[in-house]
Amino acid sequence: MISKTTIKERLRKKTNPAIVETLSLLRKQKNPFWLKVAGLISKPKRRGIIVNLSKIEKHAKEGETIVVPGKILSSGELKKKIILAAVSSSAGTKDKVKITSIDDLVKKNPKGEGIRIIM
Repeated sequence: MISKTTIKERLRKKTNPAIVETLSLLRKQKNPFWLKVAGLISKPKRRGIIVNLSKIEKHAKEGETIVVPGKILSSGELKKKIILAAVSSSAGTKDKVKITSIDDLVKKNPKGEGIRIIM
């Protein structure tokens, strides 16, 4: 697990205001699940996480809550009813599925119970 200090150091290098706000909120959480998500988001962009809808369809179960600590691309289709949260998504993905922000998910579920990370 990554420390809050390391997340703070990586936060200084980020320029996207949405990512800065999300990392600041996650860093304040005491739950280790959200700190793990913050550590994954704070990685350099060249090591960023990119997931296609087809991978989410393959690994997610019906009714599950999924967090993608990176970008979701629109390759594939999502037929299952799931709650999906991500840092960002492509324009094609926004047309296919509704994606909530990680900030909203943290406010609804501060303990991080019943949430899976897909990378």
